[in-house]
Amino acid sequence: MVHRDQRNKVWSIEHPLKPNESLVVKQNRARGIKKFTYRFKASKGQRHWDNAWEMLRRGVKSPTPIAYFEQTESTGITHNYYVCEFVDAAFSVRKAFTAFGNGKESYEGFSKEKIIKAVAYFSCNMHNKKIIHHDLTGGNLLVTTENEEINITAIDIGRASINMMESVSEHQRLLDLMRCCYKLNWPNRELFMGYYFEAYGRKFSHRWKTSLSYYDWKLKTKKKLKRALKSKWGET
Repeated sequence: MVHRDQRNKVWSIEHPLKPNESLVVKQNRARGIKKFTYRFKASKGQRHWDNAWEMLRRGVKSPTPIAYFEQTESTGITHNYYVCEFVDAAFSVRKAFTAFGNGKESYEGFSKEKIIKAVAYFSCNMHNKKIIHHDLTGGNLLVTTENEEINITAIDIGRASINMMESVSEHQRLLDLMRCCYKLNWPNRELFMGYYFEAYGRKFSHRWKTSLSYYDWKLKTKKKLKRALKSKWGET
């Protein structure tokens, strides 16, 4: 089953050793400058592999890595692949947060407060473990449930950076959080940040609201520009 086929392709396959289980394969297509840069740094597949094992070692949940592969030519790496376990019976935080932004008070049988608190606590714990996701959108956080408890799993972790020494700064935390909060309306953002501060044990400066507002403006401007360019080129 193909889950996504845009810049990169993601699909699921049957586990070769466990017929009742599935694996996820992500193909990272190396084009243009990426072929060159992969000569000097790890491919996306290897970064997924390295980051996943380090996150799990630090107690931050991500799908268990299975393997990564690299396809090479004389010019360098062309495509690379990352294989991990399939997270079954999951829904994305994006879907839940979109529902809450539209006025829903629960999702999949769980209250708004319980889901938002779980995501906020997971995000803070990840940051406290010196991990910055760099693409912490709701679509990259999966929710599974067990015995009425909510578990969060981070996916698409190829861009993540994991610090060995320095703690994650307020600015670095906000770069993740403004993406995570995007689908929430402002009252629910306040709720999310309240839970994050509770887990963190302190508050950010008042500028955190400015950062979230800036991200709103940035994405809206980007969408308007895309529509304008599409309209212009469609007329020519």
